[in-house]
Amino acid sequence: MLGIREAEGTLDNIERVAGFSFLSGRIRTVLEFGCGTGGFLAEMASRGVHGICTARDKPTEDGLYPELPYLGTVASRGLLAMHISITEHQPFISKSFGFIHCSWVLAYVDATAKVYSSIMLEWDRLLVPGGLVFVQGAWSKGKDNNYMTKLYAFTKYLLEKVLNWKILAWEVTEQKRLGLVLSFTAMTPMHREIKDWSTDKFLLDECPKCF
Repeated sequence: MLGIREAEGTLDNIERVAGFSFLSGRIRTVLEFGCGTGGFLAEMASRGVHGICTARDKPTEDGLYPELPYLGTVASRGLLAMHISITEHQPFISKSFGFIHCSWVLAYVDATAKVYSSIMLEWDRLLVPGGLVFVQGAWSKGKDNNYMTKLYAFTKYLLEKVLNWKILAWEVTEQKRLGLVLSFTAMTPMHREIKDWSTDKFLLDECPKCF
């Protein structure tokens, strides 16, 4: 979870990579996966971008809901939060958001091509043309580095070759006790048609050699 200072640094870096300031008004809405105490959403609001954050509605392996205690803190700051999983269909109309922020949430999903593609396709639906995505801390506790290398290659292929997103930054680092960790910044195309992909059709027709 991000405090205000960390959120400021993260946003400054995203602005540098994207090549524009959020204060410019180019992006006005944000969907954040992983609420924490609302620090990131509060910093976004200070830059003229308003939106909503989501807290996972499924327990960890220990049966805990780590984000639930913080939802009250988020609400007390005048921010909107929902209790919904990142792997579910999001209850928003298409092209609702200019920015999606996801910090260390993909570490808690099943790291498979099917799950990753389902999430990215849903984000593609939610984002406006020229929308921005920032992902930090995608990794998996139960998968080795060879598997994760293939999964990250699959994800990059999906974004660049199928969805035509522009990758602005892509970094895979090996971290002690975590293994390979992916972070990236990407932008959806300015002009496009929203494709009616099904996950199974994509896996069968678009990327048959990824796994």
